[in-house]
Amino acid sequence: MRVSDSYSKFEGGQLNIGAKLTWEDYPHPEQNLWFKIPDAEREFELDLNAVLIGCFPIAVVRGERRIALDGPISPFLFDRLRELHAWWVSWGFTKNAMPTIEPRTMKEEQRYEVANWTSAGLLSGGVD
Repeated sequence: MRVSDSYSKFEGGQLNIGAKLTWEDYPHPEQNLWFKIPDAEREFELDLNAVLIGCFPIAVVRGERRIALDGPISPFLFDRLRELHAWWVSWGFTKNAMPTIEPRTMKEEQRYEVANWTSAGLLSGGVD
């Protein structure tokens, strides 16, 4: 799966963010992954971590061998997705291999510094 043409647009008080998904191993046409945030107060730069969290489960279930992104991702998220995949395999959720995650670059950050985090992704498998 290739994630490209990511965007963040602020129009009429609504924030629209998304990216184009091109399937490489699963026979499916290109798709757009998008999120609309009504009553947004301002525009912000799209963080590809959010897009990766959105497309990771789909890529695993469909057996994609890789997820290539057109920008940087968090090394902390990268590590957590590997752990998540191991849990999913142990729970019997998937037998598919972990897709190789290929960002353009890794963000430079302190791996466990949480003071500047502004979001979270919860992919628990339903145990919450």
